[in-house]
Amino acid sequence: MRETRIGPLRMKPVYATAFFIMGIACFLYALAGAIWMLVTFRLVFAVGVAASLVLLLRALLLLCRSRRIAA
Repeated sequence: MRETRIGPLRMKPVYATAFFIMGIACFLYALAGAIWMLVTFRLVFAVGVAASLVLLLRALLLLCRSRRIAA
């Protein structure tokens, strides 16, 4: 199985995109006028949270690997 390699420089735009998605969803969530809109914006927010969580875990993994090799 081939591992996907995302270095620290490639993670920055993805992090920015994830936080942008979360920000837009928060803004639109306040403007929602119906229940289906609330649910839709909540799902959009969840996509941003999932992306940032995955990248956070990836960054921690890279940090742990670099410290283990250096030690």
